[in-house]
Amino acid sequence: MRSLRLKAGLAASAVTAGTLGLMTTTAAEARPGAPTLDHGSSGSGVWCVQRIINRTYGHVLDEDSKYGSYTKAWVKAFQEDHKVKPYDGIVGKKTGNALLKSVGGDKYCYKHLPTTY
Repeated sequence: MRSLRLKAGLAASAVTAGTLGLMTTTAAEARPGAPTLDHGSSGSGVWCVQRIINRTYGHVLDEDSKYGSYTKAWVKAFQEDHKVKPYDGIVGKKTGNALLKSVGGDKYCYKHLPTTY
């Protein structure tokens, strides 16, 4: 039980540090090979998508790290608004680039979104 609490505390600390921009990323740490995100995906990359969508449109998504139909619909709206084709609601490298650019970059999320850089 103690181990689970410790892991949860460490995960929360990492998310807080990333949210506050305390983590640094070098080009060597960037993940241009991060997987494409789509309905059914989960994890840090999805959390980043939800976080950036919320920063862009106001709090419209639960930041639960689960890529459901509502997240997909908001990604599609983002793609249309930012003219990132195709408008399919899938976060690939072009959409990952646009998401990061829309918020002026994000040191934590840069490591978890698919990008070309």
